Amino acid sequence: MADLQRKSIVVTGGASGIGLATVTQLLELGARVAVGDLALETPSTLTNLNPASDNFFYEQLDVTSRQSVQGFIAKVLEKFGQVDGLVNNAGICPNEGEIASDDTFDRIMAVNLKGVWNVGTEVIRRMMEQESRGVIVNTASDAALKGIKGLAAYTASKHAVLGLTRVWCKEWTPKGIRVNAVAPGVTDTPMVARIAADHESGQEATASWLKNIPMGRFGQPGEIASVICFLLSKDSSFMSGQVLRIGGGEGE
Repeated sequence: MADLQRKSIVVTGGASGIGLATVTQLLELGARVAVGDLALETPSTLTNLNPASDNFFYEQLDVTSRQSVQGFIAKVLEKFGQVDGLVNNAGICPNEGEIASDDTFDRIMAVNLKGVWNVGTEVIRRMMEQESRGVIVNTASDAALKGIKGLAAYTASKHAVLGLTRVWCKEWTPKGIRVNAVAPGVTDTPMVARIAADHESGQEATASWLKNIPMGRFGQPGEIASVICFLLSKDSSFMSGQVLRIGGGEGE
């Protein structure tokens, strides 16, 4: 994946979990990385990476706001000149209860679906103005390939991300933009820890999840990030419209 050196990559939700692991690997590969997340100031998780200032910048980003996304992408172009890749990763998974409230449903869809739409369409517009076009990787979920009891709204939002991925492939790959998705299974991230904590017994929830994973463990963020970097690179140059499941052997 040496071809990622000096490539300009946007990562949303890049301050923790899979996003942070992706930022870390991209910087190690010599990419120039623009990170957008909700925090006003650069989170310590990112400053601790000690990135070179010419290869990295952070900007507060609300993916649910088209205005925020437009401002963020404008700053990426000002800093790096173009966008070679997008990791459309920002997402949430709050406790839905037995039936999610309208407010919870709307919030999940605003981030997980509209956020992917907002950032993806803005980046596509910019890529179409570039000679070299680019690559998009959407973060879906294992939930996009099955139904998960108790997470109806989240599951629906991630199914929709797969739909966008497949349609964008049909629309934009003929014009030079590859679009793929990753579908991580249960991964050892702060978000998963919060989901477990919301259960009456976090230990029981964890044991239940592990029971369905043939490898008998949760994924590590770096394992997901490695696949994302592969999809951004020329190593996957004949792939578009695909979803790669990364779940330790877990099936339907």
